Amino acid sequence: MSGAHTRRALTLLLAAAATLVPAAPAAAAEAGLDTTLGRISLAVPGQQLTLLGTGFRAASPVEALLDPQTPAATQLGSALADAAGLISLPVTLPSDLAEGDHTIAASGVDAAGAAHRPELRVTTPPTTLTSSAPGTQSVLLPVPDGGWVTLLDENEEPVTQVSSKNQGKYSLDPASGRITFRPDTMFWGAVRPVHYQLTDAASQRVRGTYAPMVTARPLPMVRAAKRTLTDAAGTTAQVGCTAGPIAVSRCTVTLSAVVGNEYLELGTGTVEAATPAVGTRVVDVTLTRSGRRLAGRPGGITADIVARMWVPDTSEAVEATGSTQLTALTVTAPRPVRYPTGGLDVPESELPYLNALRSRMTDVKTVTCTGGTDDVGEADANRQIALDRARRVCEYLTANTTARPDVHSVGEDRPVAGNTTEEGRARNRRVEITFGYASEATA
Repeated sequence: MSGAHTRRALTLLLAAAATLVPAAPAAAAEAGLDTTLGRISLAVPGQQLTLLGTGFRAASPVEALLDPQTPAATQLGSALADAAGLISLPVTLPSDLAEGDHTIAASGVDAAGAAHRPELRVTTPPTTLTSSAPGTQSVLLPVPDGGWVTLLDENEEPVTQVSSKNQGKYSLDPASGRITFRPDTMFWGAVRPVHYQLTDAASQRVRGTYAPMVTARPLPMVRAAKRTLTDAAGTTAQVGCTAGPIAVSRCTVTLSAVVGNEYLELGTGTVEAATPAVGTRVVDVTLTRSGRRLAGRPGGITADIVARMWVPDTSEAVEATGSTQLTALTVTAPRPVRYPTGGLDVPESELPYLNALRSRMTDVKTVTCTGGTDDVGEADANRQIALDRARRVCEYLTANTTARPDVHSVGEDRPVAGNTTEEGRARNRRVEITFGYASEATA
């Protein structure tokens, strides 16, 4: 075959091929699925959308499908493409649309009769989130393509941190969409929910709430001073109990001590409220005879505290322990200081006793010394002698301390024994000592 004939045959073959396979428009080849709202990435149950698609054969049927790859794809509706191969197809998403990722597709054929199915990938975000843990916990939100996630404060303003008073703090990592709740120390229970908002590139907004639960029980605590003073009568003492920010409905306190090898109960008390409230519950502990006696010693007694607390919605008590130096408000020394006839200076034989008392004067505010005499001599002189003796005893006890001396004299007016015998007169020549643990004088 000549070259001319060859070129003519090749031209005829190319023309025939062109009539058999028409070229598809570039726009149709790249066409995707859009909506009248724009290229959304968020979808919510029951949402109404109008799908927009291109590249279909003119007047051909197009079917809208939800999750076409799944075994049971959901039909959303159908329409006919217009003369330009475009569709505008209104659909309503199922009211029970599950949270997570979904695909919306428009299924039909292109101008050549080949399958054509542009898709739109969307996410149905959670609108109610919960979590449960003993302490810090978090949840993860889907960050929309081209969009963002934010927390909302009480004024509906976007923020990345929200504080829940007396409970803890929420924080958001905008890049990952993770919301973290960090509880305050000792808090437990349901947390006030935080509001969040997701926004996609088409400015669609989806709001939700996150409500964590802190399951750890509070660390109950005893509220007691290092030294707990009784009331003026020495019969009761007050001890507090608390569960931090959790309300206490009932608290029982027991005070005890081991003296020698003997366990002694020093007192018990209970407080119960019809309406539980947050804060410290103060328990009036009624002291036993042993409790009153030991609290009335100089320095008091080291008492062990056991507090059992009941908080709302719990059937079992939580327990806390502690200790305190249980001490009477005013303490009388075990015996008075004895004086010989006519002496004013503190007798040397009494110094070991006074030194022992000094060693137990921690927290003493006032030392009251009251002098008395026998009835030998003039009454006025005896009153002055008793006052001088009391002053010297108080000066010895309070030297180099912060305790305030409080000096008194009863002279011969208040004998503790008869003055008819030497033994009785010796008992009347005395200085009685009282320690006060309050700021006021204990006269």
